[in-house]
Amino acid sequence: MATFSTTFDGTESPLSEGGVWTSKPDTQMTDAVKTSGVAYGTQDGAGNFDDSVALLSGYSANHEVSGVVTNSGYNDNQYIELLLRNSAGPAVSGYEVEFRNSNTSTAKIEIYRWANFPTFTSIGSLSGTGAAVSSGDTIKATITGNTITVYINDVQKLVVTDATYATGNPGIGFYITASAGNTYGFTSFSAKDIPGVVPGQAGGTTPGTAAASVAYTFTANVTSGNVLLVSASELQQTPGSGSV
Repeated sequence: MATFSTTFDGTESPLSEGGVWTSKPDTQMTDAVKTSGVAYGTQDGAGNFDDSVALLSGYSANHEVSGVVTNSGYNDNQYIELLLRNSAGPAVSGYEVEFRNSNTSTAKIEIYRWANFPTFTSIGSLSGTGAAVSSGDTIKATITGNTITVYINDVQKLVVTDATYATGNPGIGFYITASAGNTYGFTSFSAKDIPGVVPGQAGGTTPGTAAASVAYTFTANVTSGNVLLVSASELQQTPGSGSV
């Protein structure tokens, strides 16, 4: 079982840590870097959806990623990302869990499905103070079978099912964070394989291709004040309609 952890010691541009990371896995993206114990992005917003991304390799379909956030100032236009089942370019695909840089009612967690970058689809979200992230918080996402689960400080926040991708690797990403430098990023990160249902086998659904649909149907149950369970159809996003 693959496993990895880091506290991002030293300085690197692009992020590599001995070849463990592949930074900028698509030529349209930008590099993730690290300085003095913080990993962060170089994306400046000028290139639309050219997120700063770094991927690991060699992971099974079911894996868990988590990171401790550092944040010395808030900006609703900045996002930090945990990546699941991502495949490197030239056409990046996979799942992205993004957390808005907010600890107020403007906070938001959103899960996107990338398909042939830069095409993406929102498959679930949670807004409000239940999605707030502050410096020192641990954000975590898991994918097992066709289920993606998101946590803040080990409190479950969002559950989404999607059967599109059956393989891929974990990673990290950043959106419009260059202006923040190392004031908004990760101070530590870990990833590990987890045993579970293999997509397409018992308990799973055979992966298909993303439908080009504009229908957006949520069936939601708020099981506690800050937890949202979502089963979603597909909302096709277009550049300019959201941030990734």
